[in-house]
Amino acid sequence: KYGCRGGVEFGFMSTSMSKEQAMVYMDADEGMPTLFEVRTGQVDRGARLNWVSQFPREEEVLLPPLCNLEVEGDARYEMTPMGMVMVWPLRLNVNLKGLTVEELQERRKTLHVAMFDNLISEIQLDFHVVDCAESYKEAVLNQCREVLHKHKERPSQEYNEDSTYKDALEEALNIKSLAPRKMAIICQRRAFDCDEKDFRRILHAPLADIGQDGKYYKLLSGFSDFPWEAIFERAAATRVVDIPASMNPHQISLALECVCKNLESVEIVKYGTAVMRDLRHLKFGESNAIELCNLGATFGTDGAKFAASLLAARSSITSLRLSGSTLGRPGGSLLAPAIRMAASLTLLDLSNTSAIFGPLGASELFVAMKATTNLNSLSLSNNHLGLLGVRALAEAIRKSSHALVSLDLSNCSIGSKAEEVLCSALATMHKLQAIKLVGNVVMHKGCLKLAKTLAGIHSLTSINGLRLAQGATSWYDVRLARLPVADVFLVEALVQLNTQLTSLNGLAPPAGGGVWDVASQLDGWWANVSVVVPFLKTQLAHFPAGKLQVKLANRVVLSSNAAELLAAISEEGRVRAKKAAQEKYKTEQLTTAHMLGAARQGHAEGVMLLKAAGLETAAEEWRACLHFAAEEGQQEVAKAIMAVGGEELVRITDGESKTCLHMAASKGHTKFAAAVLAVGGAALAKMQDKDGWTCLHLAAYSGYLDFAEAVLAVGGTDLVKIQSKDGWTCLHLALQREHKELSELFILVGGEELVKIQDKDGKTCLHYAAYRGRKDVVEAVMEGGATELVKIQDKDGK
Repeated sequence: KYGCRGGVEFGFMSTSMSKEQAMVYMDADEGMPTLFEVRTGQVDRGARLNWVSQFPREEEVLLPPLCNLEVEGDARYEMTPMGMVMVWPLRLNVNLKGLTVEELQERRKTLHVAMFDNLISEIQLDFHVVDCAESYKEAVLNQCREVLHKHKERPSQEYNEDSTYKDALEEALNIKSLAPRKMAIICQRRAFDCDEKDFRRILHAPLADIGQDGKYYKLLSGFSDFPWEAIFERAAATRVVDIPASMNPHQISLALECVCKNLESVEIVKYGTAVMRDLRHLKFGESNAIELCNLGATFGTDGAKFAASLLAARSSITSLRLSGSTLGRPGGSLLAPAIRMAASLTLLDLSNTSAIFGPLGASELFVAMKATTNLNSLSLSNNHLGLLGVRALAEAIRKSSHALVSLDLSNCSIGSKAEEVLCSALATMHKLQAIKLVGNVVMHKGCLKLAKTLAGIHSLTSINGLRLAQGATSWYDVRLARLPVADVFLVEALVQLNTQLTSLNGLAPPAGGGVWDVASQLDGWWANVSVVVPFLKTQLAHFPAGKLQVKLANRVVLSSNAAELLAAISEEGRVRAKKAAQEKYKTEQLTTAHMLGAARQGHAEGVMLLKAAGLETAAEEWRACLHFAAEEGQQEVAKAIMAVGGEELVRITDGESKTCLHMAASKGHTKFAAAVLAVGGAALAKMQDKDGWTCLHLAAYSGYLDFAEAVLAVGGTDLVKIQSKDGWTCLHLALQREHKELSELFILVGGEELVKIQDKDGKTCLHYAAYRGRKDVVEAVMEGGATELVKIQDKDGK
């Protein structure tokens, strides 16, 4: 086979120079004895062992392993004293590549050292593209060579131990990643112009330290007073991690990155007064995103500083989510500089972050947004945006170069006046695909304007979560049962966007045209009825009143312009509504007492049902209903009353000249205030009772911070300067009652002009602060009013 004869002996082969001696080992009983006659040469030969053998006369020659024995010619037969013997002539080829014992012992070490040396060459090649001083590169390379030298100094026998060899191999491979890592630290710290002593410490740090996460972050930050190593060791002491306020943004970002890598062992993170407990929604470091969500009221102003530091430290951040983390009053102002510099930011989620907006940060925040050219998604839901906030936002939208694709303004206290400003901005958003405006008090006229504005945005595919079907070009199927009360304007928008609906709540269109038969759909719709009425009114505009026949079920709900709708429906409808109300209240005699009771108990559907039943209610009785609702904080009732009784009700006062907003202020009902302020606007906020108190005076007296912020967001900054008959501003009252946070808010809004206002006794707010012995408040007052404030005297010369 293969044109040759022979084979390879894998092991050592013992031969002899004496044919007689070789024949001794033959066994004639096993068949024809065979003798191999091996021809050697100058190179291909074995080792003679007679000089060390116990049997030198045997003349033994030992051939090494892996010798090739090739047959030369044919076998011959010889007659010997032992009988006939077959002799095969063979040619020897010795394996000259076999290693000696010493070489075998050195083999692993030799391969390892060669590989390590090659890795250092690769590191050196990679350093050519690093923009750093050559001396720093050489310092790191020398550290690599020192490790290589230690490996060379190890005895060869150690490399023949599998565990030792594995450790050496891992150390060499780690050097390949640790050296560039250290080079990055050196370049970064030099760029930050760090202290020379600190830089030398980094330069001479062992490469092994770079491989330990805790020590690596410590070196990278240059900040020693933080438990870097303990966090990665998951020590019990690090369950509560306190990030020092003395850290710079870069160090803060590294500290949070450490925490995020060890969330299993960290329970609480603190930064100044900010306390982060629920860390499930904490994300930072692994991607270009910051998520500090659902951290609640304990996040606060320092939390805003914390978020701003993270944003400032990472220019590559594309997503900032702070949903559910209250940032405090100056939150917008603190975030603004960082957002202005975040050129890569595409998503900004500030939903449920409380009082950032209105007069305390909205302008600065939205002005900063003009610079974020890549921003395409903005969520501001559940914040007191108000008229001033909407104006600032609208200005930012009109003048910015970014193209928003998604905008969420749900529950942002956008009232009738604010929606006009918003519409002007929405008209410029030609790339908008999704918008949410749920939960804003927009009355019927505003609904129609919003609808027309949205109809002009041809890229729009989602309104309040209701999406345009895939592949469709019009809003062809409206399912009203899925829409909340606040979506009054939505149906108007859908009608504007599509002139021929093909389905209403799954019902087919009426035969031969005409209007939709909604009789079977009204029953049980108390959560959605406000949507039905605007739709029916739209139909009134398309069809003569004589041809419009709306069949009413057991319940009827009316919106604004109730007389117009009542004129269009049948007498049978009013009869059925009255019957439904009588059954509900178990009486045939319906009185305004039932209306007042429904208002106090928060039954918005009861208020509307009684009105639909034809119950005559005077303006004073409507006022009483609204004030009852204000005392109990029933904002949904307020919306119903304003819908059927008219928006002017919010400005009707009682015997003490108090409006419904005064009533809400005394109990701190912020959501109610947002509902009526959206209708009454700044004029309502500035109304005074018989003592000259505004709703802000009442909030200041009782210490309702959220209420005050909501009112200021609509009423404007001049509201804090209004004086009562005693000459008191809201700041005087806040200081008298020792409400520190409210006092700071009013000082921030009113500034020097406010703190210098004197009451009828000549006292400024500094008099009250000093009288209460509040050093911290005195300092805050001094900051707002300059040093000359201390020279102002009251009527007693104090």
